[in-house]
Amino acid sequence: MPSFLITCCHATCTVPEAFRELFKGSEDLVTSVAGWEPGALNLAQGLAMKFSTPLIHGDVTRLLLDLDHDNEKRWSKISATLPEATKVKLIERHEKKFRMAIEQRLMEDFKRHTSVIHLIIHTAPIADGSIILEYSSSDHARIIAEATVNNLPASEITSR
Repeated sequence: MPSFLITCCHATCTVPEAFRELFKGSEDLVTSVAGWEPGALNLAQGLAMKFSTPLIHGDVTRLLLDLDHDNEKRWSKISATLPEATKVKLIERHEKKFRMAIEQRLMEDFKRHTSVIHLIIHTAPIADGSIILEYSSSDHARIIAEATVNNLPASEITSR
């Protein structure tokens, strides 16, 4: 049986104390869907409980550091203005911690299982409550996605 790995990059709209001044006047933006994905953490927590697996999630707003991107795409218009030394510290403190937790979990899981199903949880206001399954082009991934769709009661599922 495969193992499950559940991650949620945009789990929160938290701005660490050291960066509150940077976001002063942008509080509405931070708490909007631009700053995080409302409901994603709750969904991820529910799935982690259902599959009895730990959850790995981001701990800062994506407007400070977007864990779903790398290179310059990780910075918003607001955080792009930060000095390079500060950006390096943010990457060390948040992004590397997030990625290392994923890598460690994968190494542990592959010691006990032949495969791992990685569920990356996102929410989007345009989805209207639909579940969107995105998967790699492998036959194995397609079979898992189709089996998942066939076992969900939701009537509106988009599978790509």
